[in-house]
Amino acid sequence: FDLYSHRNGKYYNTHLLQTEAGKDIVITASRDIQKGEPIHGSVGLGAPVGTPRLFKDGGFVEQLPRQFAFDLRDSEGYEHSMMFDLEEPEFVQDASADDGDRQLVVKWPIGRPVLTRAFEALEMELHRLEALQDLLDPKASNLQAVPQHERDLAAQYHAALLEGIRYAYMAKDLEPFSWSPYTLTDYVVAGVN
Repeated sequence: FDLYSHRNGKYYNTHLLQTEAGKDIVITASRDIQKGEPIHGSVGLGAPVGTPRLFKDGGFVEQLPRQFAFDLRDSEGYEHSMMFDLEEPEFVQDASADDGDRQLVVKWPIGRPVLTRAFEALEMELHRLEALQDLLDPKASNLQAVPQHERDLAAQYHAALLEGIRYAYMAKDLEPFSWSPYTLTDYVVAGVN
């Protein structure tokens, strides 16, 4: 699957029609592709592969949109499964306003968790990841034996996890709304400095 770059959402513009061993690979356009537009396929389209698994199995951190799926335990040991996507908004209300916030959309494809404990578990994971920040410092002596490109990739993945979890946690208190009347899932927007 190194024939094209992975990217989901509005960037995904191909269909992989055949991948049988010993036969030609057949890829077609799924929509009109503009001159100069990159060709993007999807690793695991239709299945919840997500950013963590793509990093583990593919060795890369996907660009937005990203999907996260977690099984987290709260302080009482109860497990909570949650899945969310982190995407760029379809539109920007005031493109001239640059207040330093990055505005992204949190989408809950299987519904927003309703239990407070689920968000407690998410908050615990956020604090755990924040505590790891110092371990990823490029000057840390514990990482000197790790090749630079691997340290950079680990730091990039850590930043993507932190960003995704921060947005999802902040979105817990926001009212859901739809970006369009054709949307079947809830969307919320949050900003992170």
